[in-house]
Amino acid sequence: MTAPSPPSSRHSGPFVGPRPFDVHEQGMFFGRRDAIEEVARLWRSHRLTVLHGDTGTGKTSLLRAGLVPALRAEGAHVLPPGESTAADPVAALPRTNPYLLTLLQSWAPEESPARLAATSLAGFLRHHERADRRGTAQPTLAAIDQAERIGRGDGPLRRHRRLFLEELCAALLQRPRTHLLVVVRTDELDAVLRVAKRLEEVEYARFALGPLRPDAAREVVRGSLRGAGRRFDVPWMSELLERLGDDVDPVLLQTVCAGLWNPHDPPTAPELSAESRRALRAFGERALADVAAEHDVERRDLADWLHRPEGGGRGAVTEAVLHALEDRHLLVRWTEDRARPYRLRHPLLEDALRPLDPDRWPRAAPTAEGMVDAAAATFVTGDFGQAERLALGATKLPATLPRTPADAELLLGGIALLRRRPDDAKQHYEAASLLFDRIRDRSRAVLLLAARGWVALDAGDPHEAVRWLEHAIHRDPNNPAVQTWLGIALRQAGLRTQAVSLLDKAVRRADDPLVPQRALAATLADSDDRTFAERALREYSQTRSGPFAPADEATRALAQATLGDVEAARRGVRAAVARDPRSGAVLLTGARALLRLGEPERAAGLARQALTADDPPLPPHQRPDAERVVEMADQRRERRWRRH
Repeated sequence: MTAPSPPSSRHSGPFVGPRPFDVHEQGMFFGRRDAIEEVARLWRSHRLTVLHGDTGTGKTSLLRAGLVPALRAEGAHVLPPGESTAADPVAALPRTNPYLLTLLQSWAPEESPARLAATSLAGFLRHHERADRRGTAQPTLAAIDQAERIGRGDGPLRRHRRLFLEELCAALLQRPRTHLLVVVRTDELDAVLRVAKRLEEVEYARFALGPLRPDAAREVVRGSLRGAGRRFDVPWMSELLERLGDDVDPVLLQTVCAGLWNPHDPPTAPELSAESRRALRAFGERALADVAAEHDVERRDLADWLHRPEGGGRGAVTEAVLHALEDRHLLVRWTEDRARPYRLRHPLLEDALRPLDPDRWPRAAPTAEGMVDAAAATFVTGDFGQAERLALGATKLPATLPRTPADAELLLGGIALLRRRPDDAKQHYEAASLLFDRIRDRSRAVLLLAARGWVALDAGDPHEAVRWLEHAIHRDPNNPAVQTWLGIALRQAGLRTQAVSLLDKAVRRADDPLVPQRALAATLADSDDRTFAERALREYSQTRSGPFAPADEATRALAQATLGDVEAARRGVRAAVARDPRSGAVLLTGARALLRLGEPERAAGLARQALTADDPPLPPHQRPDAERVVEMADQRRERRWRRH
């Protein structure tokens, strides 16, 4: 599920109102011909292009209704518009990166989520490369829309975001036929450019999308009316454009025109001011009422916050509420004004909503879908208590979409897991799996069975994890992703031979063997057998199509330590710990590598850090391993002291 689009007028006619245009609405999209041509040229000719503009300037509409259909009409290979966000129930899955999984799902909506969950970004892009009729390789034009949402994510999501950005940069370097368009609000442009500057080998381009000029705004109105079978001019067009100013806000233009649209009785020029103000007021009050209902915020609290000029002391108006109002084009963030970081985004809106009286707002009952979206957005901010209350509220409401109840249970499972309630997480994941089964969504049902196994593994019961993952394999026996997860569980249950055999199968079956091959290498490196260690390094040497995650770097160092490659192992441990200094598993693997190198004091130091790590913490069944490393290091140090 995604955050809801802003509401539009019920009788908007040829005008879409405040929501963005979609890909199938190319014939309704006017006023941006020059921008389409220029951004299309930049996207085709540059490996990385950044399209930026203020909120409400129509960036999403330009991408979906302008660029994508225009380029496809020219024969270009364009993936569906993508989004990368943690404000999605999928963020509640254990052992997956929500930023990566949501992006791959939006680029390939027909593919199995269970398979995408174990797919690397570079592997996905390689698999989706195409040639034209003459066999000439085509660029793959891929876009990430609303990239500012990648920056939203607190607590454990920070680690996922960092690893996702590392993988994104590596994939762009490794797949030179991929041309990426990043669409972002200007207030987050600096964050995108910081990432772009990591790609020293990739030249990037920028395009700033501004408001509409009056002639372009006139083209929008005339083109929309022409599509509805009306004459080019209406009595109110000139006065409306004069009222909107020299820089015409596309969202306000569509909102006012949708409100004014009446094919039988159009407003006269004297009525224009009152009618346009009424349209803007209806838009603003509807957005406020819906957000208050979905986020379970008292209307009076929201109105009081909007009345205050200062930004502090928000009370019930949470960060997720402010993001929702931003996404509905009602608020804008002013980073240069710390005293008042948010404000209504246009003077005409401020005028239309004055006086701000919540008793006049329209009735708005919360919906199950709206509350799940609000819960997911709140989950991203780290307010797990409020996210849980909203998700529980969604389960008590009738759902319009068949998958909404399952999404609510999935989200509740992830919240319970982060709040250290594994038994509750298991129940919610089981319930979600049954609900997905009920609507015949086998792929997500299997994914939730696997999630149930991961919870057991993280709770310190690898044998229970194996049982649940075997259940998932039974449902989808040829799924290399589930085979990979079962192989990891078998290794942690001490069944290394079975793990190696299963992971070998997963490598052979996978379209993208990177993830199962690295799991295989980690399983081999876990042994202190030199033959296994040599094979582990061979497997790692074949997986250079993606960046090594810190966990992979640590297990490769473990294999190098087994073979006595002291300097390489030390470098690997240092690099892994520097990149993921709060990961219990990375710290423990580094400690084991140092112990094999004969450095007990340093090994004990990392093992002690592993025992107190929190992002993620060491699973209970691995804590005895860390304690043994400390004990063995102490014993070695004592023996050495006695010899001297």
